[in-house]
Amino acid sequence: MITIKDIARICKVSTTTVSRVINNKTGNVSEETKERIIKVMEELNYQPNFLARSMVTRKTDTIAIIVPDICNPFFADLARGVEDTCIANGYHLFLCNTDMDSQKEEEYIRLLRERFVDGMVVSTQNDEEYNEIFTKMIKDQYPFVFVERYSDKLSEVPGVFANNVQGAYEITKYLITLGHKDIAFLSGPLVTSNARFRLEGYKKGMVESDLPINNALIRHGDYKTTSGYEQTKYLLEEGPRFSALFASNDLMAFGAYQAVKEFGLKIPQDVSIVGFDNINMPGVLEPKITSMEIPAYKMGVKAAQILLGLIKGKKPKKDKVFYSLKLIDKGSATLAN
Repeated sequence: MITIKDIARICKVSTTTVSRVINNKTGNVSEETKERIIKVMEELNYQPNFLARSMVTRKTDTIAIIVPDICNPFFADLARGVEDTCIANGYHLFLCNTDMDSQKEEEYIRLLRERFVDGMVVSTQNDEEYNEIFTKMIKDQYPFVFVERYSDKLSEVPGVFANNVQGAYEITKYLITLGHKDIAFLSGPLVTSNARFRLEGYKKGMVESDLPINNALIRHGDYKTTSGYEQTKYLLEEGPRFSALFASNDLMAFGAYQAVKEFGLKIPQDVSIVGFDNINMPGVLEPKITSMEIPAYKMGVKAAQILLGLIKGKKPKKDKVFYSLKLIDKGSATLAN
């Protein structure tokens, strides 16, 4: 393997001079010397050892995004926003998928820090627990940003979020204005902050409309299609009657859609269904699912901008950035019978 020392020996210069050319810091290097060094590197197909350099500089021009489920189109759009911002600013991105496993999340964080990744965008699965690995990152002043999911006990960490309480409240009120009183709710895993906030928004909408909260109509899923299907099937077979169903993400709404169809009911004539995220759903649905739109790509861009600022030592103007949401009516909800 060709090294800097080999290049320096052939060009009859110091290793410091070669290093300056490699790192494009050639203020004290003549143009003739620079061209000679570059020519030799090209002839010998020299590849800089970035790992060795990072061990010295503690900087790799890379960041990482850690997401719970890359199969969810919401997180794919979020990651794209982070990636595009990285590329525009001369950084590279590592994408890590945890499969909603908190231990896997912690393993990724340890590994990325060992590899001198400059900072992280994290959609954490560890909201309810006091997480030592995040506490250590704060203590070490390691740059990281929460996105969409965070821990209440780590309020000092900057982040970018959807206004989940308000969005869930508005979609619940929307169903109520259509005359629905018995509204089933499929929650995400309550270990995550956004699932708790969406449940809070649903309850707020019901209470403010003087409608009782029937706990038998609240079922807990895991944000995946299968759980939406299974929990809806349970409600149809075992639970109280309902005229509308609010799934707290679109993948569970898609599962609910399948269960209702299998039960021989029509959407929206027999059951109105609404979701959350407004992602592009797999397959052909008719009608498509009415949903609360979250600007995932924009949130990814903003999270990356904040993180890159932290890496450069800049404190963000706001510790927490919240995005307003928009209800997209696609015809899967209608007036109650």
